[in-house]
Amino acid sequence: MRGWQVLVRPILEYGAEIWGEMNWKEGEDLQLEMGRRVLGVSKMTTKEVIQGELGLGKESSRRIELRIRFWSKIINIDKNRLIYKIYKQRR
Repeated sequence: MRGWQVLVRPILEYGAEIWGEMNWKEGEDLQLEMGRRVLGVSKMTTKEVIQGELGLGKESSRRIELRIRFWSKIINIDKNRLIYKIYKQRR
């Protein structure tokens, strides 16, 4: 599981703060398949069991969390920074 969290998930989530609003079924399926292989269970095992056993949430929930953290950083950044000025101007 550590390999998934350290090696694979960061690549899959790269830039999710920007594109994370859209639905991404392939990402959810990939996480589910990885969970099946780690646990050694059949394809008949439900995704809820796999997620519960491994302590995984939905990938879409993870992307929402990343987006919230990103926007929180922008809102709380020093008001003189360029990124904040662009954010305020675009709003």
